[in-house]
Amino acid sequence: MKQNWPGMGGKLIQAAFFIWCLILCGTAAAQTITQPIRKELEIDAFKETVEVIPIQDSTLLLYRRPYFDLFKSKHVFQKFDQNLKQQWETTLELDNDEEFHQYYATAGFVYLMFLERNPGRFHILKINARNGEHVYTKYNLKDFDIDRDVQFDKFKVLNNQVFIMAYNSRNVLVIHLNQETGQIKTIPALYDQLSAISDFHLDTTAQRAEFVLAESNGIKGRLQVKRFSPHGDLYTTNFIIPPFKRNLITGQVSPGDSTSKIVIGSFNSRSLRTAEGIFSTPLAAPENSAIYHPFTKLKHFYDFLGKGARRRLTQKAARYEEKNKEIRQGFRLLIQDLEVYRDTLYLFAEAYTPVSHNSNRYLNRITSYPMGMLNLPPRERDMSPSEFRFSHSFVLAFDKKGNLLWDNNYVLEDASTTTLAPVAQHAFAGDKIVMAYAYEKDIRYKIINRDSTSDNEASVPLEALNTNEKLSDPDEPDLKFWYGSNFITFGFQRVRSGNWQSREVFYLTKVSLAP
Repeated sequence: MKQNWPGMGGKLIQAAFFIWCLILCGTAAAQTITQPIRKELEIDAFKETVEVIPIQDSTLLLYRRPYFDLFKSKHVFQKFDQNLKQQWETTLELDNDEEFHQYYATAGFVYLMFLERNPGRFHILKINARNGEHVYTKYNLKDFDIDRDVQFDKFKVLNNQVFIMAYNSRNVLVIHLNQETGQIKTIPALYDQLSAISDFHLDTTAQRAEFVLAESNGIKGRLQVKRFSPHGDLYTTNFIIPPFKRNLITGQVSPGDSTSKIVIGSFNSRSLRTAEGIFSTPLAAPENSAIYHPFTKLKHFYDFLGKGARRRLTQKAARYEEKNKEIRQGFRLLIQDLEVYRDTLYLFAEAYTPVSHNSNRYLNRITSYPMGMLNLPPRERDMSPSEFRFSHSFVLAFDKKGNLLWDNNYVLEDASTTTLAPVAQHAFAGDKIVMAYAYEKDIRYKIINRDSTSDNEASVPLEALNTNEKLSDPDEPDLKFWYGSNFITFGFQRVRSGNWQSREVFYLTKVSLAP
């Protein structure tokens, strides 16, 4: 049908119609996320708990274990491919006093750590991701004259060499396990005061285990970077010393060649506990070569505040800067490992508040890894937080020399966890970054294109297998990065069909960025 718009008024109407069409086209062309595959498993939520483990070869391992058994119990492992089709299944019987602690996945193997009730005893299960073959080995620190009165934290594996972080009432230590020989030792160079180790990273490219230690005399804070061979031998030590009125709180080391490594972390001018900005420096650079980026200088850091609050904060920061002062601020940050993508270095972090419901105390401590217990001082360990409330997630992009390129932010709504772990997961998709997390029956997400402003409230509901089915709110829904630009979301859920029949399932849903 031909449209007629006579005269000047018609031209204005025609222009308005053209703009309206552009808006519609832009909205239609906006990228969203899809749910191409959903798989349902008949698992009783009252009898079993499930661990979903993404593997670096873009497959998935499901670990099913019973809640409780008086004697030996059957543990089930199932591997699924990218289309959520099962590739193999294997079972293992374990005693009821062997409690699952943590897992670590590589491209070819998955390692699971179990703890006994007796102190100093732990087991390592090594599973071949290709065929399900496994080796289960028991260890006792007493056999190697190592103090058994320790609590195990996280562990990582490099070339069949296991590095375990642990702590006692006085110190933090790193235990090294050689799985080829079965020998266990502590690493003396990493036996330090509580809260000293701020980061623990394995560089598979350089074949080094890297530890960042936060050192302080109570007034001044600096960082020390120690790099070790896979067998636990000290390779190099570097100190990062800040200038006057700067305290370095935590740091991350970039992967890659040792001559081009960058250290990025948090700093504060006054406090040794919370952060007021991010710094970056080459690992091998001379003293005082770091670049400091206060949060007030970042474009999007305070997006979680309202427009009025952001404006007042900007004005206040400008007044302070005129007087050569810095505005007082402090955030507790959960900082993730640095990542390299298309020659750009990325730092992802989340701001959170730990809350202890028993004592109603807010614990002021910054940390950079999920377990977090090592960063709690001894007097607060018995009052460990029962909840972590997150306000926002942010990303900073750096070039190879550590210069800041841009930043962006993802505001987190009603986001809290019972253990200190990232809420928002991220995936690179071409020139964009997708950030997402599960909330009740929805998948919340944001698509980031460098530092441009984008929709912060995008979400899609979970999709059922059939259109005539209705889904209940999942029990503890979760979402993890899987591979490429894909995530996996999962949980227990009741599904009701059109004839009012219902079923309880454990669902796995692949989440992808639409092309």
